[in-house]
Amino acid sequence: MAFRPDYTIEPCMAVRQDIEFAETALQYHNDDPSNEVKYELIKAITSNYMFYGSGNYGHVNFTARAKQENSEEQLFFAELNLRGDFTTLTCFRCLKEKEDQIGGLKDTNREGSGVDKEHCYLCEDALKHPRDGASYHAGHSMGR
Repeated sequence: MAFRPDYTIEPCMAVRQDIEFAETALQYHNDDPSNEVKYELIKAITSNYMFYGSGNYGHVNFTARAKQENSEEQLFFAELNLRGDFTTLTCFRCLKEKEDQIGGLKDTNREGSGVDKEHCYLCEDALKHPRDGASYHAGHSMGR
């Protein structure tokens, strides 16, 4: 990944990361025989790569539709645990309802420290997370 001196990612690399994370999440979901509904990617929207605890994680939003006739496009959130050549899908959620779409709180004013299992403090507001914050692992530390 190519970073600028201020540690922001080049826009073309961000789009590539968005697509890679979305495709990887869908592949892991679709390859799991216990998941009866399989999805196809429509559009990768946004993603974030983060260091959290002792691991590296990726959060991603994308739109996809079920590989069934007359299925509708839906917004998804996925979390990937990225460990070198080994990746694990730790969360895969459809965010159907607007009230289920909780934006990240990176760069917001916050008091104190600790863990808040309801929000992600490493993603920006544009990256929507499930209302049930306990469904994903990374980003819950409030400390800076």
